[in-house]
Amino acid sequence: MTQFLLRIEGNETTQPLSLQGKRWLLGRHPNCDIHISDPRASREHCLLTLQDNGKLVVEDMSPKNPTLLNNVPLKGPTQVQVGDVLLVGETNILIESTPKVRVRIVKSSEDPDSRETLILDETPTDQKDETLLLINHLSDALLPVQSQEDASLLTLELIERWLPCNKGVITKINSKNQLQVLATLSGKDEETTIRISRSLVQTLRKLKAPFCILDTSKENKMTKVFEQKGGKPSGFFVAPLITREGLSGLIYLERDTQKACSNRDLELAASLAKILSSRLETLDLIDRLQQENIELRLQKRTLPPFLGRSKAWKKLIQLAEKLVFHTHPILILGETGTGKTALARHIHFLENKKSSSHVPSPFVVIDAEATPSSGVLATESRLRSEIFGSIKKGILKAGKLCAAHRGTLFIRSVHQLSKKIQRDLLDRLETSLIEGPQGSTPLKVRLMASSTRTLKELLSGNELIPEFKQSLLMNPLEIPPLRERREDTDLLTSHFLQEFSKNSGREPPVLSPRALERICSYHWPRNVTELREVLTTAVVLSRGHQIYPKHLPFHLGGKPDSSESSPALARSLDEVERDHILKVLASVGGNKLRAAEILGIAYSTLFAKLKKYQKEGHRKIY
Repeated sequence: MTQFLLRIEGNETTQPLSLQGKRWLLGRHPNCDIHISDPRASREHCLLTLQDNGKLVVEDMSPKNPTLLNNVPLKGPTQVQVGDVLLVGETNILIESTPKVRVRIVKSSEDPDSRETLILDETPTDQKDETLLLINHLSDALLPVQSQEDASLLTLELIERWLPCNKGVITKINSKNQLQVLATLSGKDEETTIRISRSLVQTLRKLKAPFCILDTSKENKMTKVFEQKGGKPSGFFVAPLITREGLSGLIYLERDTQKACSNRDLELAASLAKILSSRLETLDLIDRLQQENIELRLQKRTLPPFLGRSKAWKKLIQLAEKLVFHTHPILILGETGTGKTALARHIHFLENKKSSSHVPSPFVVIDAEATPSSGVLATESRLRSEIFGSIKKGILKAGKLCAAHRGTLFIRSVHQLSKKIQRDLLDRLETSLIEGPQGSTPLKVRLMASSTRTLKELLSGNELIPEFKQSLLMNPLEIPPLRERREDTDLLTSHFLQEFSKNSGREPPVLSPRALERICSYHWPRNVTELREVLTTAVVLSRGHQIYPKHLPFHLGGKPDSSESSPALARSLDEVERDHILKVLASVGGNKLRAAEILGIAYSTLFAKLKKYQKEGHRKIY
């Protein structure tokens, strides 16, 4: 939780909101981090960002409907402080600080029996307030309910017991804007039909408050808003089910002709509608989370994209599939960017798919490659704590070796692993135990590793200890470079374009025949990694439309324009991408959200790139 607290002033109430995280989008759209139910607010109105130095910065996202800070329109990113007031549409948002309270448990010498203590005692039913009794009964009854239909039926049964009504229905509005019945109430055994007019739903959506229609047999056009006091008994009563996304359903009740319906009954039904709305929204969220969980589990069980159709690729896959159920370690060899990690995931998920377990086993990756900025000792210390765990300030942090229990541990650039860590790793794999609820069980980890060295270099060199060589080099798999399997280039190109399209929510860009010819004829020294980088830049330069040879780097076979000077030929892909992003940003007047839509990238990605450009010393980015 941050040190800032937002207090959002509504029509009747003030809602406090503690900020958690580092970035919050405010607006009228339901998917915003902070939803403002104000018709004068824009769908994405402003952006709050917590910087690393603890400062809170607000940025306007709505040029036509500007955000006001202390009644002054924002001009670029502006720091806000405690006591400032933001005006979003017609909603005031007060910036406050979260109270800092410490709780200490101390010994007390005071006798607790000497103080007057009030204990909640069970009150006889006949002495309880009827309204409190009904609300408590409904709250207790809805707590264990796991479906929206059961929650609606419970509410209707309580309404029938406490309110003068003989017929009713609870419905929700589905994605097609149709009424879907959750529960019905009828005093007759035979089948009945409840007719709800479309104008009644439109009135409810407009008022967003309970209302009743007076006796329809005598006064056909009398509509009474519930906030007004007094009046005649209603012919039928409608209460809205309001959630964060707006009107999600309604409660429709027809009064019992033998009993009168008072304003107290209407107030009670409205309170029950609010309780039911909250429970239905919670159950809907649980259903969506469960569905997403199922989809993610199924996605984990599907094979990752290690794609190809060449003879060399098919031969490699056939050999890899034979090693799926072997417990021996596997070594994957190949040049940089050939897809060694993708092949390891392919083998892991093949094993996961064919297993009888319903829970996907973990796939844990460790990168043993040393960075230029860190020394040998720093790299070894980092890898040791990452693999085996560490103890800091008395807190034990488990390593990735334990996290890979009953799964796969994949080590990139295994030839750079120190010999001491190699010995300790083999020892732990043979002797370690995992503590669980059923007691201690042996550590079960499938070891996979990759290296850019050739098999001959690993056998003749001394980078691996003999025990590690014996276990790893038993089952080597070597991925051919992309230049030796040109048949896979167009398939990988199509896959990457589809992936970009899925991430941006747009149609996949189309390659022109000449552009595809240059891509397929290039030798790709950095293999699949370079292909992906070139396509990423081409999509940015083409703005998500058709990709022509001019959008590809010149070293792929293109010729520079005569208007360009020779120094431009030495520009990197990052420089071309940066210049294009800045041009697009300037064309939309600095609106980052609009620029991200044009570029076909996420807003967070654009924000990170602009922050990187500022650190590199470029001019201030809007």
